[in-house]
Amino acid sequence: MERLDNFIKQHIWIPQAIAIALLVIAIARKNPYDYYTLLRWVCSGVFLYLAFIGFRIQKLEWVWVFGFFLVLYNPIFKVTFKREIWEWINGATIGALVLSMVKMK
Repeated sequence: MERLDNFIKQHIWIPQAIAIALLVIAIARKNPYDYYTLLRWVCSGVFLYLAFIGFRIQKLEWVWVFGFFLVLYNPIFKVTFKREIWEWINGATIGALVLSMVKMK
């Protein structure tokens, strides 16, 4: 189990980097609707994973943060806002992901 924990700690930045890249693309230009559907699925998976990791390493504040983003980005029961508001939400999400890269090590 210790080897798994070490692997997770060394590679936790990978899903965060993928989500950040997708969110930057979402902010940078107007994309087809299917892109935003893909974004919701990928980000939801990343947030679920990061919430689990936060629980596993006993950083419960991150469980709440990523649980909130999981609800916000979930692809099943969609939360809808205008594009301008999603740009702000995406920016805040990027900030949270970057901060978690530092704090969840």
